[in-house]
Amino acid sequence: MRSLLLPPLPQLLGMVLAWLCWRRWPGLSRVLLAVSFGSLLLLSLPLVGSGLLATLERGYAPPSAAQIASAEAIVILGGGRISDSVEYGGDIVSNYALARLRYGARLQRATGLPVVVSGGVVGSGVTGEESRQPEAQLMADVLVNDLGIEVAWQESRSRNTAENARYTAELLRQHRIDRVLLVTHGWHMKRAEGVFTAAGLMVIPAPMSLVESDAVSLSDFVASPKALVASYYALHEWLGIWVYWWQGLL
Repeated sequence: MRSLLLPPLPQLLGMVLAWLCWRRWPGLSRVLLAVSFGSLLLLSLPLVGSGLLATLERGYAPPSAAQIASAEAIVILGGGRISDSVEYGGDIVSNYALARLRYGARLQRATGLPVVVSGGVVGSGVTGEESRQPEAQLMADVLVNDLGIEVAWQESRSRNTAENARYTAELLRQHRIDRVLLVTHGWHMKRAEGVFTAAGLMVIPAPMSLVESDAVSLSDFVASPKALVASYYALHEWLGIWVYWWQGLL
């Protein structure tokens, strides 16, 4: 269902539908083709992609020294996996998750705070998925073996951001911790902060990969795959925020 709402699939389906209807309804087909192609082109512009991400990141900045000093633990959220990596002989964390781990490691070295990694198996319950390592375990392996950071706790039951918050809060309450540095991408922070706060934790946002506000240049009007990916993640987050609000999670 999510794929049907996010680019580029709706636009591609619109163009196919326009082609199929061309002979019978040429006027409607022209409109459908123009809307589909035009929206795909628009979402592929760096100006639009970065602008959509900026709407999610507004108000966020790296935590101050005083905020960092008040934290009791560091929570690093998972960011996906690469399945069956040939060179590693199994699943590994995605580039998004790796970036979060690097920033979390930097914060841990600066503070000495205990680290929590949060992430289970997305799609658990589907045949073949139960045997996969939880994302938290993959993350812990990177922190310990590659970055030299001790992991205090692993939360490995969650399948989405809401469950990240629920299960991590349950774990930390057992250790009387309620004020955390929350590490995730800037475009994901709005939703993540909302559900972690709703779960009863006091959140100090530690966003990363924030979009820089540069002067507009000619390259901002040249379509690129990277910009389309940025638009995809931004729209995915806004859709997730709306769904969580509708479900009463925010």
